[in-house]
Amino acid sequence: MSAENEANDVERKDPTGPVVVSEAPTTTAEMGTVVLSRYRAVDRETGRFIVADDSRNIQLHVVPGLTVTEEERRQHPEHTIFLDGAFGGAPFLDNERWQYSLDHHEGCVRPFTLATCQQAAVMLLKGLPVTEGEWRLFVNQPDLDALFAAWLFMNHRDVLADQATLLRAVMPLLNVEGVIDSHGLEYAALTGLSEEEYAVQKGRLDQLMIPEREHKSAGTWANVDMVDYACDRLAAIDALLAEAGILRERAQVEVIATRDIQGDKQLVLCRSAGGIYEVEARLRELFGKALGVIILQTGEERYTLKQVDSFLSRDLVALYQALNARDAEATSQSDSGANLWGGAADIGGSPRASGTGLSPDEILEIASRVYRGTSWFRRLLGKKKR
Repeated sequence: MSAENEANDVERKDPTGPVVVSEAPTTTAEMGTVVLSRYRAVDRETGRFIVADDSRNIQLHVVPGLTVTEEERRQHPEHTIFLDGAFGGAPFLDNERWQYSLDHHEGCVRPFTLATCQQAAVMLLKGLPVTEGEWRLFVNQPDLDALFAAWLFMNHRDVLADQATLLRAVMPLLNVEGVIDSHGLEYAALTGLSEEEYAVQKGRLDQLMIPEREHKSAGTWANVDMVDYACDRLAAIDALLAEAGILRERAQVEVIATRDIQGDKQLVLCRSAGGIYEVEARLRELFGKALGVIILQTGEERYTLKQVDSFLSRDLVALYQALNARDAEATSQSDSGANLWGGAADIGGSPRASGTGLSPDEILEIASRVYRGTSWFRRLLGKKKR
């Protein structure tokens, strides 16, 4: 970070006032309520980087202190973008190799050069083909200017959809960040916002910077894993925009309990307002290939079942039989027809008319015994609970 940027960072430590924004989501293997971010760190022999579910062809590499020289950058592959000082020289566009440096520090006229996040918005609107091939983004410091630029590229489909509706909505925030990062707090008029709107956007930026300020105040900033930090802050940007009604909110997934079933496979009982396929995607991030069966509580007495692993020794049909044998609300005939646990072999749910009469613990226990391959569930057929 340049001395000029450091000076601006000191100036920014005086928030305009308290802003209430929901706590940023994190990805964690601990049981409990989690918001599983669509950003995740990936380990490869060549290093560690961040990808987003929505654009897996884009890698974000956070390398503290990185300053690539002109000679070194020619050793980088095509489709490389250096953000906010990761390249040690003037900003450039190399359309032959599809390499770019979006910067506003060295080799440019800083008083009227856009900040990196604003340059990223321009590049996307100009048609930078980030949907073609594998792209690598490099930053040497995960400050907000660089992270907003990375966020734009990693969300380019949503950003540009519907005549760039999302970009229009997020530009006031980017412009406030860009003006502050390039010029400082006294140039707020350059954002074109009213004082009230500027204060709102400035408050959001302050909220995003809380973890960095806390670490620096405690003297722990040098010990922070910058890849994990960047991953967390990208998710925090999502959460902030969702709170503001700009971005669709990510579903929370409350993992209630898990059971080992076959080999290393897991049966997961969880609760969420999201749909089963969205929940499945989030749980795959948490459990990986160990995810075997999902029991999703969608309401007080309503459940969706999903068998993720097609090669388990039993499928949901066996589970439906066991649940119907125990569930007092499950009836083969009613005024509206059958009211049973049922569906396909890989996806189904609880009785539609009434919901289930079983508790979450009972459902979990029945399902875990069925999938463990015991003959226990067969004995349920004559022991329906009343």
